[in-house]
Amino acid sequence: DINVTNTVTFTPNGGYRLDDYPADGITTNGITRYESWNAGADVSWVITPLATVYVSYSHEDGIREVFTSPVSGTLDPSPARINLGTRDFNDVVIFGGKYTAIPDKLFLNATYTFSRGTSRWAQNCGPGTCSATVLPVAYPDTHNTNHRIDASAKYMLDPTIMRNAGFFADAKPYVKARVVWERNSNDSWQNIDQQLGFSVSGADTTLQRAIFLGMS
Repeated sequence: DINVTNTVTFTPNGGYRLDDYPADGITTNGITRYESWNAGADVSWVITPLATVYVSYSHEDGIREVFTSPVSGTLDPSPARINLGTRDFNDVVIFGGKYTAIPDKLFLNATYTFSRGTSRWAQNCGPGTCSATVLPVAYPDTHNTNHRIDASAKYMLDPTIMRNAGFFADAKPYVKARVVWERNSNDSWQNIDQQLGFSVSGADTTLQRAIFLGMS
């Protein structure tokens, strides 16, 4: 954490990940590499001892490579005829606030989250050259958008209620109410069955309509 002022705190964050798999497209098919990085920051402002607001942003960028060989609805062992590459971008923004309406009694919280993800797919020839039915192709981008509002109120009850009822003397009883609203949208060029890799016509061996880890 970086204390910009006595009331403002700035917190940067980031990460990097690299996973290598044994698949080389020659002797073994499947996912061969997954690499991603992320960066972001949180800023909080303590307006008063009873009120705090904050904002958060993060960006993630990841790539994946897969070798596969679909032929007539089955998978040839090797060498791979397709090198499928994907790249995913994800951006998340959060606005929130906390307010103590009644000191030591009533606490209010609310957050709004917006996220936007973009997925890019590209198909090219593998070490085994291109299949006659599977040619290099760039697929349309797929976007996923999410809006979420989460609001809650917490009211602390009289602690003597628990003591008088014979429970732990230091218990802190409370009641809590919460409301969550979400809206999601997806403009994928595939229907849900095709996205998950099932219910695809067996006559379609081109991977033009369905991709699931690079397999039809």
